[in-house]
Amino acid sequence: MSQQELVVHLYTHAEGPHQAEAAAEVAAMWDRCRDELGTTDAVPGLGLPVEPGGLGPPGSGTIALAAAQRPDTHVQVLLRLHHDVLNLSVFAGPPGTTWPQQENLLAPVFGTPSRAFIGTAWLYLGKDDEPSAAGGRELAPGIVLRETSARVDTRVDRRFVVLAPTDRDDQLSDWTWGNGGVAMSPLARYLMHVAKLRYQIRVHAALPPASELCRRLEDALARGDHDELKASRFDIARQLAALRAMRRTVEIASANAVTALGPAAGAPGGTDPIGDDRALADFFTQRLDDDITYLETSAEGARQMTDLLPEITRRRREPTFGIVTAMPEEFAAVRFMLDDEERLNVRGDRANYFIGTMPSAVADEPHVVVVTLLGETANSSAADGCANLARSFGTVNCVVMCGIAAGVPAVTEPRKHVRLGDVVVASWGIVDYDHVVDRPDGTEQRQSHPRPSSLLKHAANLVETHERMGNRPWEAHIDAAVSLHPDFARPPADTDVVYATDGGTAVLPHPDPLTSGHRPGRPKVHHGHIGSADRSLRNLARRDEVAARHDLRALEMEGTGIGKSSFANGLEWYVVRGISDYGDLRTGHLWRNHAALVAAAYVKALLAECAPIEVRGGHVTGNR
Repeated sequence: MSQQELVVHLYTHAEGPHQAEAAAEVAAMWDRCRDELGTTDAVPGLGLPVEPGGLGPPGSGTIALAAAQRPDTHVQVLLRLHHDVLNLSVFAGPPGTTWPQQENLLAPVFGTPSRAFIGTAWLYLGKDDEPSAAGGRELAPGIVLRETSARVDTRVDRRFVVLAPTDRDDQLSDWTWGNGGVAMSPLARYLMHVAKLRYQIRVHAALPPASELCRRLEDALARGDHDELKASRFDIARQLAALRAMRRTVEIASANAVTALGPAAGAPGGTDPIGDDRALADFFTQRLDDDITYLETSAEGARQMTDLLPEITRRRREPTFGIVTAMPEEFAAVRFMLDDEERLNVRGDRANYFIGTMPSAVADEPHVVVVTLLGETANSSAADGCANLARSFGTVNCVVMCGIAAGVPAVTEPRKHVRLGDVVVASWGIVDYDHVVDRPDGTEQRQSHPRPSSLLKHAANLVETHERMGNRPWEAHIDAAVSLHPDFARPPADTDVVYATDGGTAVLPHPDPLTSGHRPGRPKVHHGHIGSADRSLRNLARRDEVAARHDLRALEMEGTGIGKSSFANGLEWYVVRGISDYGDLRTGHLWRNHAALVAAAYVKALLAECAPIEVRGGHVTGNR
């Protein structure tokens, strides 16, 4: 085949987020054409500079920016701005060279185009006395176009062979390079518009599937999740806007491509490259129409459901467990354990509430839990907070007090020895140790305290059974929370010190962990009595006296209020405490965060052993 020549058209963005990147890359290519191909001379008759200046804003029609050629005229380069596309075209046809040689000449100039490029087209021009149109498209009598690149819808780089008889050299140039002016040739304009089409296909492929967005919306409706519903509707609206703009771009690009070729465009379909392009345009347009319809239908359904969502959400967010905390670190620790958390304030109730879920014994039916923070410590505040919670959330059946407490060490009785970071569960109940009848011959308890929740006592027994079998799920909850909130990590072991007296420096050694049941770096769970009174203990002797009299494992200041207020409001109750100090003069804040965390983690494990329970009264009271 004689007179082989090569034309390359590159198309890139002249506006949008990739404009600057594209302009810089094209400028670098232009410099390489000058330095490596020798395009230093002006092209006669065009009146264009040999170096491009500023691009300026996109305009209408084609604006020629620069043109240059090698002194022997066998290599030319032309830069145009066509609406929103920057087009760099290069011709190489040194006499006696072949396509592979020409390709080797140009390839280093172009390199690998970046994401800023819409597409590239390599046109291998050749002369053939009688070119066959088989497998290709006849652009004009005797001028045949065949594509040699793989038929991939998203392809950026396309390669074509364009053949013409030896006496049709001018027509071949008119179709592929130009007619001597600066206007783009018909094939160059066609390939530019089809490159836009294929670029939009690549953009579409990077978008979230319409089915995924609709599924998110449906799931949010099913869960009554306001935040996710809002986010999903926003994402659908944004994608609809993008798809409609894309649909219009594809429609315009397809029409312009047909116009560029004129009668040579023919009809969609066929095995030739132009028929394949037109079929792809029709297919992609239908795909966009389907996506738009799907998303519009889903969005409209969501809009119609929005009016019903408050009622649906109300029913699905009716809490059955209430958790009360007295200190900010306790409140934070419990909230770490919640899923799907949201803030909720109740009209007429000054307390702040957060509602979320914790796992239940039924995988797909978590407990809905409401958590609150008391205004201050002490049993009276706890009773008031519990009463408010019961009034504002009429579906709560059980209240859990979760937080920190002073532990009672027992170095001479290893199995009863409570250490910092341990968990004490009031399975045996609360002892209101200061609620006494005071007589000359001594004191006695004034009245017995209500019994703790039988539901949670059974669950605690089951948790203990699992623990004996080596299953301690609260440890995983602790680790997960600490990974996100390292300030709740366990303090160094050498800070856990038991002193013999408040005034002295003598230290009592902890029992051997093998005898006390403590595992390194992990909380031991104790079951027993917890003492409660409006006393912040800083008195080692008083601690030991009260603990010995009532067989206590820990002492705190809210359990009595929770138990009695819950009982008065017809609720079950329970108390879980993490040990932050020993109730002596050396009590500090070092262990508070971690103690609060271990209690919250145990409560999450405890509730996971309870099957979902019915709401109390079947509805939520109060106006929210």
